[in-house]
Amino acid sequence: MNMTGNTILITGAGSGIGLALAEEFVALDNEVIVAARSRGKRDAAERRGLKTIVAVMPHLLKQRSAAILIVSSGLAFVPSAFVPSYSATKAALHSYAQSLRFQLRQTSIQVIEIAPPYVQTELGGRSQATDPNAMPLRDFISEVIQILIRGDTDSEERPSRRRGPRETGAPASVRGRARA
Repeated sequence: MNMTGNTILITGAGSGIGLALAEEFVALDNEVIVAARSRGKRDAAERRGLKTIVAVMPHLLKQRSAAILIVSSGLAFVPSAFVPSYSATKAALHSYAQSLRFQLRQTSIQVIEIAPPYVQTELGGRSQATDPNAMPLRDFISEVIQILIRGDTDSEERPSRRRGPRETGAPASVRGRARA
């Protein structure tokens, strides 16, 4: 993925991981388009995020280099009975990312799915943002950026995660197709 001078659409960029990624890519001199949600309206927001991707597609197709970063979740692969709607929505995003990646394989648009582990964000409330079992947000963003710089998005490379006395969440992965 081109790390500068790129046009990047990031889903889930209203807060937490998506917002931190958007800020990082702006700092790297990219044009960043964000698809954000309102707290408490996740399912509807995910559908709006998909509509945003479709709406922005003509703009992305005109770019020499473009990327769509879809922030899903480790819960897309290992769902939790405690948050079934969230898990199902993230699984749908994973499926959408795979299909979109196939559809856009002969264009200048790279589709990358970021599936974070349990990260210190406000998603689960203040307790998650300070949970020592969760990976610090800055550490996660830094590792994702390093994976993208290496262009190693075809692998199931998993950013490390901080482990506490109990295992929480699923490991993260960064998936996409790398460009030469």
